[in-house]
Amino acid sequence: MSCVRKPWLLLALAVIAVTILAHAASAAPVPTADVEDFDRPYSSGHSYSTVADDSDRLFGFGRGYLHPSLGVDLAYTDNYKQVDTGEVSEWTTTISPQILFAVPSVDKTFTTLNVAPGGSGWTQFMGDAANGFQSLLLYQADIERNRDHDEDDVTRHFGLGMLQYAFDSGLTLEISDVYSRDYDDFSETRIGKRAEYDSNLTSLAAYYRISQKLSLQVDYDYFFIRYKDAIKEFEDRNDQTLSLTAYYRVMPKTRIFLQYQTIEVDYDKGTISDYRAYNIFAGVRFDATAKIRGHLKVGYGEVDPDTVAPIASDRDRYEDTLFEVALNYDVTERTNVALTGVRQVQTTVDRFHQNVLSQELNLALRHKFRPKWSALLGGGLRQEDYRVDNSNTSHTDDIFTFDAELRFKPRRWLDLVARYAYTDRDSEIDVKDFQSNQLFLTLTLAY
Repeated sequence: MSCVRKPWLLLALAVIAVTILAHAASAAPVPTADVEDFDRPYSSGHSYSTVADDSDRLFGFGRGYLHPSLGVDLAYTDNYKQVDTGEVSEWTTTISPQILFAVPSVDKTFTTLNVAPGGSGWTQFMGDAANGFQSLLLYQADIERNRDHDEDDVTRHFGLGMLQYAFDSGLTLEISDVYSRDYDDFSETRIGKRAEYDSNLTSLAAYYRISQKLSLQVDYDYFFIRYKDAIKEFEDRNDQTLSLTAYYRVMPKTRIFLQYQTIEVDYDKGTISDYRAYNIFAGVRFDATAKIRGHLKVGYGEVDPDTVAPIASDRDRYEDTLFEVALNYDVTERTNVALTGVRQVQTTVDRFHQNVLSQELNLALRHKFRPKWSALLGGGLRQEDYRVDNSNTSHTDDIFTFDAELRFKPRRWLDLVARYAYTDRDSEIDVKDFQSNQLFLTLTLAY
């Protein structure tokens, strides 16, 4: 039995890792390597992330106003349709223009994950912000063209906007909106084509520093998703999330926190039951300037459906242990280790289940062996339990992923990446099994 079939083993691994990393954090800090920000979900679901950082980072986020970029990606896969038999290969070229307008600067991560109740796959933390006004507008298109399957050519659109104002009193207010027009993977539709959808996440947040050690954060999110294909319209839904987080600073670069969250999921068609989720977490967060960065939170969650799934026997509440971890540790000036993972109740992608208990852990190592060269090795384990009621799981999928990457950055505005990705999905429903090998060559020009 693989370790992904033991949820408590996943949780134990996360606790052991954070204990080791927390001990290392007490050492004297060293300059950080020029590595990617791993504080984001690694998931087989849909996720988008933009990181605002110094001007040496990809996509040109920085201290200026206007940051255009252009990415060109050539990809090969030996299992284009993500099927268990009759695999076909494909070459795909993707051109990704992007434009960012930021005033005066922004340092924030934005994520959406369609299968996460509430639409946000990762916790959005706030902290003390520089006094005054900050804003950004961003648009990116991914123009995807295939060599042999031109009927599957698509253009994806992604946009976001944010306004933030920090008062001298310690109060920070923020509003953001994240929009995407995207397509499901073939493995999620099983109809031989991708399903197109529009999704949007609007967030309102307030952060108040009560004292040097104590602060509060309140968030409200509204998320919706709408599919274009009638066969997937049963997934159309509207989510509302309200959360309250209390922080207490125990060390200059370390805060502990308590978080309460309620989520209301309302499906349009009624094929899947509407429900409410209630989550409570305790956690620790390390500041971005520390040798160890990121957070860990562990908690308890309940899901209370209004009705039962079509083949369920009852509608009693689901009760689960949940966790989320996203930690970066600078081993040396040139080497970085990142641990990410989550145990979360997610929405279903078919009409016969109430929800999916998803749990995963990912580990990545990046080493900068020369000023312009770096390499990455990463792997992950993910388990999805498809549940028809609180005591009956119809089937389980195990997913293993492996990534290897070589990056060459000869100029601040030029980035070249060669990457290999392997995915193995092992399901108790044989038709959902697949394996794929992918190769990517990516060139990015960023100002």
